[in-house]
Amino acid sequence: MKSKITLLTTAITLFATVFLYTYAGEHPETNHTGSKELEMMKSLAGQWNADSSSMPGKTLLITYEVTSSGSAVVETLFKGEPFEMVTIYSDDEGTLSMNHFCSLKNQPRMKVESAPENMLHFRYSGGTNIDSKVDAHMHAMDLTIIDENTVQHAWSLFKDGETSINQIQLTRIL
Repeated sequence: MKSKITLLTTAITLFATVFLYTYAGEHPETNHTGSKELEMMKSLAGQWNADSSSMPGKTLLITYEVTSSGSAVVETLFKGEPFEMVTIYSDDEGTLSMNHFCSLKNQPRMKVESAPENMLHFRYSGGTNIDSKVDAHMHAMDLTIIDENTVQHAWSLFKDGETSINQIQLTRIL
């Protein structure tokens, strides 16, 4: 009986060791290096105060978090507010893309159209819950990294056949 318990314990230990070794090999802890544009977004990780042209005098919070082994950046706009929104940035076949989960209750997708030094020009490439010809939605966003502690967003809202721009000035706090 003692030899059966020893054999069973050895078998379980061996199985656990092989399983963990195999599993660890499939999910390396290394950090992903993406496109130049994704690496720019990763440099924004932290907390930022935001002053928006659509809400003068009100300072809001924006956060950036690198996730998924460095393959994505989660931006939370206006954290803690009723109109909080989330944008996820990741590479799609080598081109930086974003999925914006908007307080307008739609999800525009945008891809980087051009990226001159310290700037990213995102343009609409599709979305869910949007008829892009008639529904209000974010249609473009220009992000400019002024310095390591200052960033500017210019969001283009398409509504009723017109485009308006909301400027957001970000200042790093953490």
